[in-house]
Amino acid sequence: MTPDHNTTIRLTSTWAIHQAKDVVDTAYHAAGATAIFENNPFERRFRDVHTVIQQYQGRQAHFATVGQVLLGLQAEGTMFTF
Repeated sequence: MTPDHNTTIRLTSTWAIHQAKDVVDTAYHAAGATAIFENNPFERRFRDVHTVIQQYQGRQAHFATVGQVLLGLQAEGTMFTF
């Protein structure tokens, strides 16, 4: 992969993860108080998507690192190995 591919993939995948979180949050809140119980499917989806956000690929810091690359600056993050 080229550095441009890596930058594009990182930006779009991180953005998509955060968009999915917003959708799940909306559904979770719309479900009301019943969504907090473990036997409710919304509760599990809520935990799952928030776990992904905390993992490496979904980190908010990727937006700053991609911005540095797009501005021609040295990337401070560890997501780029070029």
